[in-house]
Amino acid sequence: MVERRIGKLGKSSLIGTQFFTINMGEKTISDIRQEFDDIDKSILVLLDMRQKLSKEIAVIKRLHDLPVLQNEIWNTHLKRRIQENQTIKLNDDFLNQIFNLLHKESIRIQNQELEKTI
Repeated sequence: MVERRIGKLGKSSLIGTQFFTINMGEKTISDIRQEFDDIDKSILVLLDMRQKLSKEIAVIKRLHDLPVLQNEIWNTHLKRRIQENQTIKLNDDFLNQIFNLLHKESIRIQNQELEKTI
């Protein structure tokens, strides 16, 4: 791997088998990619925690004879996330897609847990 700084801003690119580092200040593209990796690992840990909570809530819903899908609670939850996003400013469509996927997975996990006890 060959590291080079090109031009005043340090812009570079991947050419053939040689790797050219983008250096914008103190960070290189490798540094930024490592940060992505670290964040992705954290996301995986958080998703695992969320999955475990989905299993726990399934047990509580079974004990109290509550339905897996509770639309009113889900809508309130989603509205809160959208309000919290006002300061973060993620793309609203992106945010909705992520939370709808998370909710669908939670429902799938809860249904799976409930089937185990039948």
